[in-house]
Amino acid sequence: MKRIFTFIALAVIMSACNFTVNTKKLSGVIVTEEFELSRTYKSLKVSQAINVVCSPDVKEMKVTADSVVLEEFDFSCVDGVLEIGRKEGVTTIYNGIGKIDVVVPVSRFLNSVSVSEASSVSVGELVRALDFTAVVGTASKFEAELQVRNLTLTVSEASAANLSGIVSKQLMGTVTTASKLSSESSYLKVEDAYVNISGASKAFLSCDDEITGTVSGASYLRYFGEGKSSVAASGASKVISPADEPSSPLLSI
Repeated sequence: MKRIFTFIALAVIMSACNFTVNTKKLSGVIVTEEFELSRTYKSLKVSQAINVVCSPDVKEMKVTADSVVLEEFDFSCVDGVLEIGRKEGVTTIYNGIGKIDVVVPVSRFLNSVSVSEASSVSVGELVRALDFTAVVGTASKFEAELQVRNLTLTVSEASAANLSGIVSKQLMGTVTTASKLSSESSYLKVEDAYVNISGASKAFLSCDDEITGTVSGASYLRYFGEGKSSVAASGASKVISPADEPSSPLLSI
């Protein structure tokens, strides 16, 4: 009954949003197509259950999917914004996994990434920028090594930002609703940081100067380095510093 209700609710939402819901069988034939793509895009937006790898080893966009699913793939690159998703207004329910894997040439001008709707973006080269913005939401994932001056980051709705590297000036980070920033073994090194961590989320950072902000809703912040923290923790939330006991059970993630 619960599954039936979920399907009905999904159908109602799609109808309200003017989507067409189709049911198709996968062909079982995996196809790869190539598209020309400039390496000068500045912003990357990925949505609708698509996995994207930004690679320095390719010169064209390569898209791999079941031949039926490939018909739904769509992208555009206008004014430096590369958007990758599926054709507007069509949502298909498959009797299998209708995933789409995309490899794009990495851009040295990249300064913004948005990942949503169960998608992922992985950058296979060090990202260098003055100011970088990342938004990761709806069960999505973003993975990269950064060398940036300022980073503005939002991670929400059971998503993960697996980030390492250096933020030489300031991180402005929001991590909410069971999401995660970095890990105990691979994390960002920042000069200063302001963080808002809530809703059973976790974050790992190395700080040279100071971390400020809030941690709430059974969330967890662990920081390394010589910096100090004035982060306000409430409820069952924790802020773990280098001086704290490293065997805390909260370190098991």
